[in-house]
Amino acid sequence: MAHKIRTGHPRPPIDGATQPTQDTVGIQRGRTDIGTGGTDASKVTLECFNCKGFKSQSDYITQRLCNDVDFMCLSETWLHLHETHVIEKVLSESLDLKTSNFTAFSISSMNEVDADYHGRPFGGVAIICREKPGMSFRLLDTGCDRVMCVGVYNEHSECVLFVCAVYFPFFKSHANQHNLYLSTIDALQSLIDAHGMTAPFIFCGDFNAQLLVNSVLHRRWYREPGFNVYSKMLYDFLVCNDLAV
Repeated sequence: MAHKIRTGHPRPPIDGATQPTQDTVGIQRGRTDIGTGGTDASKVTLECFNCKGFKSQSDYITQRLCNDVDFMCLSETWLHLHETHVIEKVLSESLDLKTSNFTAFSISSMNEVDADYHGRPFGGVAIICREKPGMSFRLLDTGCDRVMCVGVYNEHSECVLFVCAVYFPFFKSHANQHNLYLSTIDALQSLIDAHGMTAPFIFCGDFNAQLLVNSVLHRRWYREPGFNVYSKMLYDFLVCNDLAV
């Protein structure tokens, strides 16, 4: 389930609350003000896409980038460790993008795979950033191969936005899988704790959890059909940090 979540908007309390509308399509789009104040504030456009293999979806991704997309967050890129450069290479060689320059950051999820592994690559996240005058990008260390965070800086080297791509594990009724989901949330929480006072965050990606839409909450809402304990974990994270979908 793909979502885009941003900081700075309070969410309702659990009892008797009505949920805001959320969009859960695979590609999402939105605009955010990253200026430092005044009328010269820049506008950036973001999209997120669970590509299930960057190589097979590279043509589609370049087409999307032709639409003046400033940041594209990708999940399930399915790239080996030695292939993380592929995204930037494809973008630089694309004739459709010859008038634009991009910086691509990519993380493989194949770090702990045995050397003799011959199956399809799995996991992986990436963020593609359109280069603009006065704007620069820096990759933050998240300590998690499911979470990538890029800081966006203006011409004064001031951080004005954090863009995060995330790929949560799918639901599986197993303690190890639950711990993996929680550790991914912990990685996001660590970013907010360390940098939340610096600039706004936008988290884009596949959260693999259904959230409520225009529904009144009750204590065991996550046991209703369509939801699971991951829905509650994610919701609690949103409430704790005043995040809005």
